[in-house]
Amino acid sequence: MDVTKGYKAFRKGLICESDKEHRKQYQENTDYEEEGGRICNHGMMHYCLTPLDCLQHYNLIDENGDLVEICEVQALATPVTDDSRKYATQKLHIGAKLQMKDWIKASVSIMRESIKENGRSGGNESQLAGGNWSQLAGGDRSQLAGGDRSILVGDSRSILKGGLGSLLVIAERDTEGNITGHAAGIVDGESIRPDTWYCLKDGKLTEAER
Repeated sequence: MDVTKGYKAFRKGLICESDKEHRKQYQENTDYEEEGGRICNHGMMHYCLTPLDCLQHYNLIDENGDLVEICEVQALATPVTDDSRKYATQKLHIGAKLQMKDWIKASVSIMRESIKENGRSGGNESQLAGGNWSQLAGGDRSQLAGGDRSILVGDSRSILKGGLGSLLVIAERDTEGNITGHAAGIVDGESIRPDTWYCLKDGKLTEAER
């Protein structure tokens, strides 16, 4: 895997805010350089290999109700890491900002490869459950249940349920395994109810019959 390429999350307006004292404005398709040297040093720029890992550091929806913004990035200097998920570099190219549907599609593809290669997630017909802030991914016909603000990604014919603030994503594939579509939604208590099973039907998240 090329660890120089990844994704970086921002607050609305491409603002990186590691804490209240450190805010930085970024722009698309621009190179940046810092002078730090350690993974959590403020003179370093951080990114993750997957969009979903970015959501460990930024809420999907912030306290103002704004959706996280995610850009493709590439390290222009040797990156460092202490967990093989979050990376930092002194030089970083900020690429295009992705629409939600695009970073969700990328996440589904990455999750599927992870299932095949190293078992970080469940395979076909998985039954996985997690608490608040859990991140669960399953293959075909999986059943995934998470607590509040969870991220649940299921492959074709999966059913998912999550608590308030959770992101539910279900992929759709053709007979050759190509992703042909997906449905995604946030459990807001109104259009998508908490602790309720959902499936993909006619291109939309629909309450599942069990």
